[in-house]
Amino acid sequence: MDRIVSQTKYNRKQHKDFYKFHLLRRSGNIKLIYVVIAFMLIFAISSTVKADYTVKADRNSIMFSWIMFAVAVSFVPILLISKVNNVVKQETPERIKSTEKIEVSKIKFTRSNDMIEGKAVFGWTDIEVVCETDKYIYIYLAEDNGIFIVKDDIIEG
Repeated sequence: MDRIVSQTKYNRKQHKDFYKFHLLRRSGNIKLIYVVIAFMLIFAISSTVKADYTVKADRNSIMFSWIMFAVAVSFVPILLISKVNNVVKQETPERIKSTEKIEVSKIKFTRSNDMIEGKAVFGWTDIEVVCETDKYIYIYLAEDNGIFIVKDDIIEG
């Protein structure tokens, strides 16, 4: 097997899957949110353990810290869903009828789109990381720049 060829018609769900993967596993922003949530949890637990339950102000402080933790935890899925939907919504009109072809060989990989003239060619030294899931292979050229191959759409290799 000298090369792998994938040919994929645009699919909005696949694009959403890619951006969800990116935001949850590769993005630095989500890591910051996880740190904030961890801090809020530690703060809530700390205020609960140290509280004097006979003082009303301490009870209010405990309630406030747990409410803030719940808001922070609730904020993550809302942020993720809105970010993914906005990005996919912006890209959908230009890609809706397109088919993307990706060829991967031992020397390089090539990406072409039938709606765009020309093709992008990258050497393996240009690739930062490759991630694999049960449905996709994600190829990152930089921290925030990647493409995906749908495993079911591999036509050769």
